[in-house]
Amino acid sequence: MLADPALLDAELDRARRRLAHDDRAVDETHTIYTVRPKSVEFWQGEEERRHIRLRYRRAGDEWVRDRLWP
Repeated sequence: MLADPALLDAELDRARRRLAHDDRAVDETHTIYTVRPKSVEFWQGEEERRHIRLRYRRAGDEWVRDRLWP
């Protein structure tokens, strides 16, 4: 695992250069998808069954957080 953000940036730059110069680095049947969610929900269980549900939903360029009941 890379702990230094500068090392991560350097590794990403190296990988991008390799991909730009090697047509065979990525299989031609490989498909890339972009996911742009309108909402995301997180659930956190507790031993006493007082679970927490949070929903984040898009509102323009920002995210709004709502607390939901189980």
